[in-house]
Amino acid sequence: MKQLFAICEQLGIGSLKDFTHVSYGYVGLKDDNGSFKKMSSREGTVVLIDDVIDTVRDKIFQRFVTEGKEVGDELHNLSEKMALAAVKFSILKPDRTQDLVFDVDQSIETTGDSGIYVLYAYVRTQSILRKGGDKKSVEIDFLAKPGLEGNLVKLLVFFPEVIRRAKEDLSAHHIAQYLLEICSAFNTWYAKEIILDGSEQQNYKLVITESVGVVIKNGLSILGIETVEKI
Repeated sequence: MKQLFAICEQLGIGSLKDFTHVSYGYVGLKDDNGSFKKMSSREGTVVLIDDVIDTVRDKIFQRFVTEGKEVGDELHNLSEKMALAAVKFSILKPDRTQDLVFDVDQSIETTGDSGIYVLYAYVRTQSILRKGGDKKSVEIDFLAKPGLEGNLVKLLVFFPEVIRRAKEDLSAHHIAQYLLEICSAFNTWYAKEIILDGSEQQNYKLVITESVGVVIKNGLSILGIETVEKI
């Protein structure tokens, strides 16, 4: 790469200081034993990304059909968006220097470390906000004694720091891992807390829910992943 950069400089295509070699691990396939198998054109194990996306999309679509969802253009479009999210997230989730074994079934898990899991968490925030109706602007007091939302609020504060680390390390995995963590914290809070309880604290809890949704949407956007409002 240094030789390539030097040639570019001699050809007037930038200078050495303009180029950065971003290294990354191998992307492999999961074989029948669940082991890593490096892609190799000589061995005929190269898979086109379009074929991977099509396979993931078809699996997602069939799952929706099994669940009884109405078949139509909307379902096909939703399956396509979720397939792109699943594949992109699976590739960006590990540190870029690590070897990656792509597992189709794992990539579409709704309860695991997947892009689909993150999308479901986002959809949950939007569903709660629609049911909650209009809300007033309210400050989240980070210095107050936290309740069940304490861990979630702390994670929200670290979003800018996560973005900074991703930029410095040239690795999007910081953002992907952070999104998994905040989705887990939100789902834990949601399981323990009644958000739409009609109490004086409902507005406060809705603002936290909205904040989580904004962070998830922005984080996925940085990863090149489009959110969906309903699943």
